Amino acid sequence: MNQWVGQARANNTRRGRMARACAFLRWCVRHGEADPALVEDLQSRENPLRATPPIYGKLQGKYPARWLSHEEVFGTLLDVCDESDVGRRDELILRLGLAGMRVSEIQHITVGGLVVGGEPVLQWIGKKSRPRRVAVGPALFSLLTDYLDRYGAAAGRPLDLGDPLVCRQKTGAHAATGASVC
Repeated sequence: MNQWVGQARANNTRRGRMARACAFLRWCVRHGEADPALVEDLQSRENPLRATPPIYGKLQGKYPARWLSHEEVFGTLLDVCDESDVGRRDELILRLGLAGMRVSEIQHITVGGLVVGGEPVLQWIGKKSRPRRVAVGPALFSLLTDYLDRYGAAAGRPLDLGDPLVCRQKTGAHAATGASVC
């Protein structure tokens, strides 16, 4: 048992293995399958594996965690999106997600959820039927207008307020050309 527990490199893994082994052996003792002295030996303070201190975070790793800045993450995600219809749709989804929308909310928001007044705002009904709002910045607003123009052109009709904001599928004759139409 000590050999199996000692094979783990990380302190928290060793402590977890020791706890699982002790719990299993206590169960065995209750059912008469193991000697109580075995559990006492594992749990004693003289056992060298019990001296393993808990370590929290990435202190023990050979390669410590590297935190990316907001700009690095944002740039890395948006660099993958190209100028195609699908690329613009993907960029819109990423920007809406980074603005705080949940995936299910992005799927269900409609074109009517975009309210353009003094300040452009996205409005929708979120989790637990609560109304939610996100202020649309200039980059997101220009992306939205470009995306909606492309979306309406691909649909071949003016967009209705009930149309989904983000297309999720390709349908009909547009599927062969790769244009997204809901």
